[in-house]
Amino acid sequence: MSQLEENLAFRLGQLEKTLEAYRALHVAELEEIAHALAALRPNVEALLTAAAPPGQPVPGKARPTIETGDSAR
Repeated sequence: MSQLEENLAFRLGQLEKTLEAYRALHVAELEEIAHALAALRPNVEALLTAAAPPGQPVPGKARPTIETGDSAR
């Protein structure tokens, strides 16, 4: 194998490792956002319930909750 081919193969391996690291980082960030939103939902629903006129449906109450990686497994 020529030096150029060896360099290309090495660089390709480095880029593949970098890509996997970025994928893992973004998955972790999205999980963090999902957890924060799931924690926020009960507070928002309580506020909507308190503000809704009696006998009226609470807006947003029927929406499904966001599933985090922990609860989706």
